[in-house]
Amino acid sequence: MSFAGLDPLSRIAIACGTDKWGAHRYTPDYHRMLQHRRDEKLRILEIGVGGYKDKVLGGRSLRMWAEYFPHAQVTGLDICEKKLDLGPRVSIVQGSQDDAALLQRLSDERGPFDLVIDDGSHLVVHVLSTFETLFPLLSPDGIYAIEDVQTAFWPNYGGNPEGAGTIVARMNGLVRAMHADEVTAMGGLPLDTKWGDQVSGVHFFRNVILVQRGPNDYPSNACFDRTRSGFKLAMRELETELAVAPSEGGNLIKAQMLHLSGQPMLALAAATAAIGRYPRSIELVVLALRLAMMLNRESEIRLLQGRLDQLMANFMAEDEAG
Repeated sequence: MSFAGLDPLSRIAIACGTDKWGAHRYTPDYHRMLQHRRDEKLRILEIGVGGYKDKVLGGRSLRMWAEYFPHAQVTGLDICEKKLDLGPRVSIVQGSQDDAALLQRLSDERGPFDLVIDDGSHLVVHVLSTFETLFPLLSPDGIYAIEDVQTAFWPNYGGNPEGAGTIVARMNGLVRAMHADEVTAMGGLPLDTKWGDQVSGVHFFRNVILVQRGPNDYPSNACFDRTRSGFKLAMRELETELAVAPSEGGNLIKAQMLHLSGQPMLALAAATAAIGRYPRSIELVVLALRLAMMLNRESEIRLLQGRLDQLMANFMAEDEAG
C-alpha cells in the first residue's frame, strides 16, 4: 500500500512514531470505528504511556490521539513517572491500572471517557480487572479498546493457548450475553448477562478488541417486546422515515413489527391501509391475509384472498407476455 493510500490515523501514527502502526496494525481498525467522531470534544484515556521507566520517553500514541482528535482531552496513565510535555490537551497521571480507586477518580475528574485504550501491562489479571472497573464508567456511547490481546494466549502473561479465563473468554461471554434473547428463546442455559444490555457491539480484530457501549434492547426476531425502549425508538424512527419518504417496504416493515410485537389487529390495520396506497404489493396482501386468518376475520379473508388471486393472475399473465 502506498503512503498516499493510508488512512489519516495511520499517517499520523507513522509521523508520531507509535507502534500502533508498523509493529502492529491497529490504526486502520481504529480509524474505521472512530472517524465519524473526529470533530467531537472526546475524553480519552490511554493506559500505558510507553518508554518504560525512562521519564522522558514515551507518549507517542498520546500525541497521535491528540492530533487525530483536535478537540479531545487526552489522559495517559502509566505506573512509571513521566516528564513529557505533549501540549495543553494531554495530561499524564502516574498510577497502576490495577488500582480501582484511582481509575474511579480519573473517571470522576476527567471522564466519563468516550474512548479507553488499554495498552498497559497486558497481564491477564490486569486486563480483566481494568475492564471490569472502567467499562461501566464509559460514556453511554463510548468505546473500550484492549490491545495486544495475543498475551491472552501466552503463559508468561497469565494466559494459555485456549484463552480460558482471559479477556478473550470474557468477550466471548459478553457476545453471548448480548444475545440472551436469542439463546434463551431456543432453551439455552441461563446466561451471565452482566452488561449484556449495555453493549451494542464487540469487534475482534487481530490482537485488538473494541467494545462499543450502547443500548442492547432493540427488537430481535426472538423478542419483540413492545414495552422496551429499543422497540419504541425503532417505531418512532420508522414513522419519521415514512413521513419523509413513504414506501411500500417501510409500510411492510411497520406491519411486520406490529405483528411480531403481539399487536395483530394494529398490524392488520397498518397492512390494509398500506394496500390502499400500494395495491400491487403481493407481500402486503399476503401479510394482511395471514393476519386476517389469525384473527378469524372472515369478510376480510375473502376480500384479501380475492385480491391475492387477481394479483397472482396478473403476475402470471405479465410473465407469459414478457
